[in-house]
Amino acid sequence: MYCVRVTFINSYASKGIVKLRLLIGLILSMVISEVSAGEEYKNPVDGKTYVTEEWKTYHPKNPHKKTEKRVMNSGIRLLTTEDEIDRNLTVDQLAGYIKAIEEQANITIKGIESSGIVLLQASLNPGAVAEYQMSFQGDLSQEYLQKFYDALQKLNFPKVRVSNVSFQVEFIVKQGITKQ
Repeated sequence: MYCVRVTFINSYASKGIVKLRLLIGLILSMVISEVSAGEEYKNPVDGKTYVTEEWKTYHPKNPHKKTEKRVMNSGIRLLTTEDEIDRNLTVDQLAGYIKAIEEQANITIKGIESSGIVLLQASLNPGAVAEYQMSFQGDLSQEYLQKFYDALQKLNFPKVRVSNVSFQVEFIVKQGITKQ
């Protein structure tokens, strides 16, 4: 929280100058509080707004590595703080799980001619099964999206210890057809 202090040097200042200084102080305090409130992310998957001081999108280490895969991970957005994730599971568990999700995205595209972008949101809850939600852009078929969703339901997911861990993975599905 920032505090703006307006001081008056001349005790004989006219009422107009006093009002102007108060108005400037009020405007400055509103602007500063807006800037310090944090960055908002309007989630297209669940419609919620998330606020944090700084958003980080994590990208694969070798994004331009030549690959025959049609589905590529273009970034991961954590919707849970890093501290909260550390209390619930290891980085290796989370990374392995995301890799398994990416593998399922590539397996289920076989035999389907579609392209576009899939934004997958996964939520891991203590004592419950993983929950998945998706949004997409492009000409991705309902068949592909359903096959991908069904495959996700069968995945072994890491168990969280204390609280919910949510994240998003954005996948780019390249044009073409992969042999079955």
